[in-house]
Amino acid sequence: MIETDIVIVGSGAAGLTAAITARVLGLEVLVIEKTDLFGGTTAYSGGAPWIPCNHVMRQIGLTDTRQAAQTYLRAVLGEHYNDDLVETYLDNAAPMLKFLEMRRLDAARRRPCHDLRLHRGAADGQGRARRRTIAPARGRARMRDSIH
Repeated sequence: MIETDIVIVGSGAAGLTAAITARVLGLEVLVIEKTDLFGGTTAYSGGAPWIPCNHVMRQIGLTDTRQAAQTYLRAVLGEHYNDDLVETYLDNAAPMLKFLEMRRLDAARRRPCHDLRLHRGAADGQGRARRRTIAPARGRARMRDSIH
């Protein structure tokens, strides 16, 4: 029998971020994945998280606002826009990025990367550097070295 404090279902960005956070807090974590590969849908998206109003944007001289991010999401999500989910995401995405970076777990490159779907009327003029491109890393070694 395996004893653990937390079971994470799925190894996409959300699942692995939750696992890392739990380990940082001293909890035992078990990540289960139904496929033979890590990454979940994040692997299909190219692994580029979309994080508005993040500190890296400010560091490279770009500005962003919560309202601009909401406008973009409304245009992209259309009828699937959910106020509660968007507000929760906007409250937590940038602090999550900072949390990972402070623990040297953010391998993102610091270059502007435009928002997706600019052609759908979602351009708000502030979408540079919301999407973070991730530098390749050896996952097994990086996870082992970072969370223990």
